Amino acid sequence: MAATLTAQDNQVVPGSLLTSGPSYYEMQSFLGQGTFGKVVKCKRLDDNKTVAIKMIELRACNVKVVNQEVAALKKLRSLESFYLVQWYQSFFDRGHICLEFEHLDKSLLDFMRQRCFRPLSLIEVRPIVQQIAHALNHLKAAGIVHADLKLDNVMLVDQLREPFRVKVIDFGLAFDVSAAKLGSHIQTLPYR
Repeated sequence: MAATLTAQDNQVVPGSLLTSGPSYYEMQSFLGQGTFGKVVKCKRLDDNKTVAIKMIELRACNVKVVNQEVAALKKLRSLESFYLVQWYQSFFDRGHICLEFEHLDKSLLDFMRQRCFRPLSLIEVRPIVQQIAHALNHLKAAGIVHADLKLDNVMLVDQLREPFRVKVIDFGLAFDVSAAKLGSHIQTLPYR
């Protein structure tokens, strides 16, 4: 069965398959969309593990961004940080570059939307800020600038079982500290 993702309504056809060499992934649901790709919840059929797959349409303008993200993910893989999303592999399938990640619960933005943007208490905010600070410290140690840190890119791991445990995701705009230039914009403008 071919992998089907309709761009118009962001619907994933449950049961469609993605293929990575000997591995197969069954699409289950649409999780979200960013500037460069869509994220799909999948079941890895080898071991029935739930994963998130970021699907980026292979176009010339996306190749540089994907290569940057994969380079950052390879550097971060050696850190084994509890505060950064775990990346497993990348593969190609039907005109898409696919990045396989651990499946996380929901973004802080979605969580705040569910709460109608009612402020969190200090007891709730403190562990989130501490974990983001640890993530940024790991990025600093690896010599990487995230460049897109915002509520959408901080995910709750499992809000029911581990309240307010978070991980930083989305390294599509990340780059080496050595590439930073004085006066350049290295953050999403609305969050500056």
